[in-house]
Amino acid sequence: MRNDFSKELNRLLWGDFKDAYRGYSSQAFIIWCFLKYCLDKNICEPTKEGFENLSNIKSDFYNHRIDAEKIDIWFTGIDKEYNQNNLLSRFASFFKDGVKYHDSIISVISRFDFAANPEETMELVKSGLYFFQSSLAGRYSTSTTSIGISKIAAGILDVNEKDIFMDFCVGSGLSTLEIVKDKNTEIRVADINVEARALALMLFIMNGYKNFTIESFENQKPYKVTKLFSDLPVTPDGEKISAATKYHAEFLIRAKNALDENGVAVLVVPGKYLFSSMDAIRYSRDVLLVEQCLDSVIALPFTFEGTSLTANLIVLRKNASRPLFIDASRFNTTFADIDSIVSLYKDREEVNGVSKIVSKEDILANGTSFSPARYAMKVVVVDVDKELEETQKQLDEAMNRLNHLLNK
Repeated sequence: MRNDFSKELNRLLWGDFKDAYRGYSSQAFIIWCFLKYCLDKNICEPTKEGFENLSNIKSDFYNHRIDAEKIDIWFTGIDKEYNQNNLLSRFASFFKDGVKYHDSIISVISRFDFAANPEETMELVKSGLYFFQSSLAGRYSTSTTSIGISKIAAGILDVNEKDIFMDFCVGSGLSTLEIVKDKNTEIRVADINVEARALALMLFIMNGYKNFTIESFENQKPYKVTKLFSDLPVTPDGEKISAATKYHAEFLIRAKNALDENGVAVLVVPGKYLFSSMDAIRYSRDVLLVEQCLDSVIALPFTFEGTSLTANLIVLRKNASRPLFIDASRFNTTFADIDSIVSLYKDREEVNGVSKIVSKEDILANGTSFSPARYAMKVVVVDVDKELEETQKQLDEAMNRLNHLLNK
């Protein structure tokens, strides 16, 4: 039943819908699912001005009669309960007159049963967001990090209930769901995009997280945390960050400063950060190295599990004197390699042509380059005596053939 349902969802929803409703399509879908979830779970008591029961919202939705004022009242009540300062109420505009819905989407959503199958529904919601992320030009498109990157970060960070987890570029929150499995873990996240923060709030509530704080990136309070993950953000004016700007450097330093004495951070950076000679970026690499915070640099395969650009992971921790460089760029782009990458990191294993532990002095001598390919080059050991012997043998054979031809 589950497989058939998933196939139908993919065929009807993510096929036609992504082409017809680019932009806000995934958000509108999540909003509707969230409203239904709140009604089913009685998270917020319906008011007379809001929805009296589930049949009303279903009827209004199917007949394209969603009342934006009712939505606003409902969301405001949920915002108040979770102390989010009307973060969700701004989404009422999705349901104003003129918003059109695909009949196939309605037929699929009508079969959802959150109360009976909350885990299945969340998997469908998550897969939907990942599908949009991978189909609409990769990990920068819908505030979503590649699931492959999130799983590697989860293996490296190994977050537990006693940790304090931070992501100051949380996006839609999917990476947090992959990395933080224990619902009691303290979570402090932020993002510059208000729509992304609202989506993250919805997913956290639907997944049963209670101990979380969602803030705007600009106003986030300084914290000391034990585990930190962050993918690249967008700039304040909404433009994507260039592959060679000072923002990468600023976020690396910000992450370093947020870690407590035993903290670990995993940061996603583009390839140019690793070797750019731009002053701000070069300075940040020097700081991480000299202050002994650089624990590892991991080069990932191109287009690794939904990543449209070349991505690299930088792992930070205090008192890391000998960084491990892992060149996994030639690995297969499948989940099978995730365990291999995590194992190489945790075991601090040196593999010829793949991983290498490098001293601070050697890195400084190479212009503070963080490129794993520079240090993890495959070393070929040559037996000189054996090679000379083999060469002499080949020469003798060639001379014998030549003498044989001349003496005919």
